[in-house]
Amino acid sequence: MHDASHIWTLDVSGQKCPMPIIKLQQCLRQLKQDNQQHITQVNVITTDPSAPQDLESWCRVNKYVFLACQAQDNGHICSVGIDIAGDP
Repeated sequence: MHDASHIWTLDVSGQKCPMPIIKLQQCLRQLKQDNQQHITQVNVITTDPSAPQDLESWCRVNKYVFLACQAQDNGHICSVGIDIAGDP
């Protein structure tokens, strides 16, 4: 993970379901714990072919915003909108 302004990048390449979702949940928990309220988006880099659909469903259930998903050579970069300050 690395910070670039208001976007956090989470690389879960090589990990299969359910790990991308679990790693995203851990990332969000850590961002909140570290009071990183300026972070408004997490870009998830994944090679799991089912991750885009899984992430979109997870966002809907957990009231996050699934912003976009772009295909890359080896997988996808999926963007999730977050509100650290407003999370329970």
